[in-house]
Amino acid sequence: MYGPYNHTPTQVPHFIYTPFLNNEREQFPEVDPSKFKESAEAFSHLMSDGSHILDELSESDELAFEVMEAAQVNDIKRVENLLKQTGVESDFEVEYTPSGLTLRMKTRANDAECCVLTMLLRW
Repeated sequence: MYGPYNHTPTQVPHFIYTPFLNNEREQFPEVDPSKFKESAEAFSHLMSDGSHILDELSESDELAFEVMEAAQVNDIKRVENLLKQTGVESDFEVEYTPSGLTLRMKTRANDAECCVLTMLLRW
C-alpha cells in the first residue's frame, strides 16, 4: 500500500513532450531587442533615482525625520513633496504603514509604462 508520501520515481507517469505537431515548427516573430534595450536603459534611470533618494534619506537625519513625521500624521502630500525635493526625476507613488514606507517608482519607454522599481523601507 502506498501513502501520499511513499511515491517512488517509478510511480510517476512518463510523458513525452513533443514541441512540434505534425512535423511543423511553430513560427515565432523574429527577435527584435530594441524595446528590451530601451526598457533596460529606462530602468537604469529608475535605479539612479532610487539610489539618489536612498542616499538622501540615509545621509540626512532631518529629511528622514520629516518624512517619518509627515507620514505619522498622514500628510501624504508633504511626504511626496519632501521626496520630490531630493531632485528625483522619475514618477513615483508612496504608501506607508506604521512599520515602513513603500516607494514605487515608474517610468515609460516606447510610449508605454515599462519599468517599475519598488522599494520597501522599514522604520
